[in-house]
Amino acid sequence: MLVGVKLGSFTLENVLGSGGFGAVYFTRNEQGQPLAVKVLFPPRSRESADIADYTSRLGHFQREIQFAASFRHPNIMRIHFSGSLFWHYDDPSDSQPRSYRSGDYNLPYYVTDDLPDSVEQRLRSGLFGSSEAVEIGKQVCEALEALHSADPRILHLDLNPSNVRLAEGGRVVITDFGLVRVEGMPQGEVTRETFMIPPYVAAPEQRVGEDLDIRTDIYQLGALLFLMVTGESRRESTVTTLLDQSSMPLSLARAIDRCTRHEKEWRFQDVSAVKEALVAAKASRFEKFIQMPIQSLSVHLARLDARVPPLWKHPVTWLLGAFLGFAILWVMGLILSPDEVKITIASSSTKKEWLTQAVTDFNEASRTDASWQISGNPIRLKNNPIVVEILLERVAGRVPDHWRSGAMIKAILATDEKLKIEPTIASPAETFYIQELKEEWRGSKAEISWSIELGQNLSNSMITNSEAPGLLRTPLVIAMWRSRAEALGCWPASGPECTWETLGALASSTDGWGMFGRPEWGKLKYGIGFVGKSNSATSTEVLICMSSLKKRSGLTIDEVRAGTPCGEAMADFKEAGIREFARGSLAFDAMRDNPPGYLDAVTTYEVEVIEVNDEFGLILPEPIVAVYPQDGTFVPNHPFAILDRAPWVDSA
Repeated sequence: MLVGVKLGSFTLENVLGSGGFGAVYFTRNEQGQPLAVKVLFPPRSRESADIADYTSRLGHFQREIQFAASFRHPNIMRIHFSGSLFWHYDDPSDSQPRSYRSGDYNLPYYVTDDLPDSVEQRLRSGLFGSSEAVEIGKQVCEALEALHSADPRILHLDLNPSNVRLAEGGRVVITDFGLVRVEGMPQGEVTRETFMIPPYVAAPEQRVGEDLDIRTDIYQLGALLFLMVTGESRRESTVTTLLDQSSMPLSLARAIDRCTRHEKEWRFQDVSAVKEALVAAKASRFEKFIQMPIQSLSVHLARLDARVPPLWKHPVTWLLGAFLGFAILWVMGLILSPDEVKITIASSSTKKEWLTQAVTDFNEASRTDASWQISGNPIRLKNNPIVVEILLERVAGRVPDHWRSGAMIKAILATDEKLKIEPTIASPAETFYIQELKEEWRGSKAEISWSIELGQNLSNSMITNSEAPGLLRTPLVIAMWRSRAEALGCWPASGPECTWETLGALASSTDGWGMFGRPEWGKLKYGIGFVGKSNSATSTEVLICMSSLKKRSGLTIDEVRAGTPCGEAMADFKEAGIREFARGSLAFDAMRDNPPGYLDAVTTYEVEVIEVNDEFGLILPEPIVAVYPQDGTFVPNHPFAILDRAPWVDSA
């Protein structure tokens, strides 16, 4: 019924499919790129049962958006943006059973890539070959590793053939996060959502209401592979069905069998083990020779029995031969298999999009390009590839993300093993965090001496590249709804009154926005991260102090105490409706996702203002603009500090 409806500049052209939660429509963006729009069905009626059903579906839908949008991974569906679509419906016949009532509806939706091909559709034209199944399985493992590495772990729980999509270039994408949940959340009973999972992939514990964990996803992956190569349900077939396939490698059959054991304790215990088994499961001529049918081999041995010397029948001979064979394989593996050299990076969140892509590109190149590898043991025939890993900060109740600068330094200096991180490279937003790291380390680690001054010879310190070159420069700005920026004289150009001092006066004013002729907006409502952990929050307080003191440098401890102009400015600013968030980016997300009355402004970085307008501009009630205070701001340089003298960094 929504075909032809406008969604900003998009038009819902036709229905791609529908299910128990909602319908999926086809559309295109302004560049002609095909997109899919999933819209939640409204309640059928105002009856309590229908309202309860809608409330349940809405919770699943919102959880799907929350979890899927938390990841930027090539094998996980990408949600471009989400929102609510206004729809007026006139019921042509109130007598029709279960028809929607006439009225106005706000229909939640989200926009993602249109991926028309899926495992389900491909199965209609025939079974998958073992090599293709292995490749798809490996990429599903990559997606599950990202979900399972979150804190707490995230479970997909619906790896059915229609939710495993096949994109261009052989890329595999898992979709439909409607049944996703956090590990440890009790299932309680067999609920309606369980019956929405096709029986040929549902794990035994899902069917009887037992607790679910990452091994439930592992079962579903194995059941999916079983279906792909046999066309049959694992639940109704034995593992010998796999061996009936003429081209099925025995190693792949064993991997699928272990994934789909009834008892969770007998399955693979993590997805990385599944991926390793799939990598080893590629069919080879040697394996096919080993898989010669036992009956045929027995016939050959019987024919040779009269001619072979008795020595070949002796058990010791077979034992020695087996030992020699294993020794040869072990030595060959030692020579041919390279050792990875791992580099870890702790980085501030502002540059996470760029850094994530840079690390992905580097790791792909290092697998094949010898110039990006390190020479290993001389007897080896291969160099050692360098693998870069980004360390993520884990905040309770949040999806792991790149670090807040202050929290990163505290974690490097932590003595509690549960809180400590040991990166090879630290890249906070500002150079002064590296200075803090050096000075704090010198005070706590007697065996390593630190240099206080940047630029000295740091031969005995943790960092030898003391000046820590900057990676990029990102201006700190005030993100503000355009109407608020216009009222302050900060848009379309920043006037002379567009200052931190003016913002402080607005914060402390009992009239609030009334001093600028907009009393209906109430008092200033400002979003900020945790000072001391978030760089943008810490910088905001420093800028307010320096503005009150009319200084551009040389801020001292004595100038930031209570009773000083700085302290009074801070107290005035705190009179505003300050809302604190665990990180500055979460404050900006809250501003984006709520009406302008929730937050008027937040401190963030210029690049984030650009990105939010690019990605959400069509559904924002008005643009969010970057305000540049005329009495000064910071331009962080994101230093790149190699902790090459830290005790956890070895010579490689």
